[in-house]
Amino acid sequence: MTCIVGYCEGGKVWMGSDSMACRSGCKIIIDYPKISIIENDEGDSILIGGGGSLRELMIVKHSFELPTNSRKDDMEFVLLDVVLEIENCLTVNKSSATANENFNCLTDFLIGYHGKLYHIACDGGVLSESLCYASEGSGGEVATGAMYAVCQDAITPEEKIIIALEASARHVDSVSAPFHILSI
Repeated sequence: MTCIVGYCEGGKVWMGSDSMACRSGCKIIIDYPKISIIENDEGDSILIGGGGSLRELMIVKHSFELPTNSRKDDMEFVLLDVVLEIENCLTVNKSSATANENFNCLTDFLIGYHGKLYHIACDGGVLSESLCYASEGSGGEVATGAMYAVCQDAITPEEKIIIALEASARHVDSVSAPFHILSI
C-alpha cells in the first residue's frame, strides 16, 4: 500500500511518496505525505519514509528525535543511533510490533542522510544503498525498475521520482497519486 522512492545526486537527497492506504480491501487516499524531514537542534536532518504500518510511520513522523551524530561514520550512526531512536519512539508509543524484547516493527524505512540512501529493515538491519536510487513498499520493485530506466536521463530529480511513482501506480493496485516530494 505504499511506494517510497529515493534519489541522491551531488550530496542532496530527494524522496517521493504516494498517497494510498488500504483497509479491509478499500482504497483510502490520505492527505499527508508518507515522507518527512526531521531535524535536530544542531541543524542536522534526515529524510525518512516507509512502507508497512501506517501507525508506525506516523509515530516516527511525530515523535522521532534525530540524535546528534558524534560518530565518524554515517553508516554506524544510522545503524546504532537512528535505529535505536526509531525503536524507542515505537516502544514508548506502544506500537504492537515492538512490545517484545527484540526490535521488530512492521515497517521498512528508507532514510536519506548526508547525500546517501539507507534501507532500515523491519528487524533493524541497515543497508547502505550503492546506487543513486532506492525504493520501498508494495510498489518498490516497479519504481526501482523505472528509476533504472531514467537514472541517466537529463531530467530533474523530481521528474525522475514522479516517473517512478507513476509507473508504480500504473502497475500496482496499492499505489496511487497524489505524489509528494521532499529534499534535503
